[in-house]
Amino acid sequence: MPHYYIYPRSPKQNCYVEISHGADQREFYDQGNNYSDIDIMREKLREWEDVWNNVRPHASLNYLTPNEYIRKIESTNIPTKDYINLQT
Repeated sequence: MPHYYIYPRSPKQNCYVEISHGADQREFYDQGNNYSDIDIMREKLREWEDVWNNVRPHASLNYLTPNEYIRKIESTNIPTKDYINLQT
């Protein structure tokens, strides 16, 4: 699978990537989550992904988690112009 790089600190190219990478750096790697054992690192990354999607509130989502936000959109008839499209 090809990997397409964007310029560093270029949120206009893809703000979701910039925000995600910055948060990963500050809230995961800078907190000491660097392991040479690949199995431990995979487990820590799975745990972090769970925190990011199910525990950590996001200001841009009105302090909901991404999964709470998706459930809210799915359960209501919000006009598309009024919600944030989460890219995956």
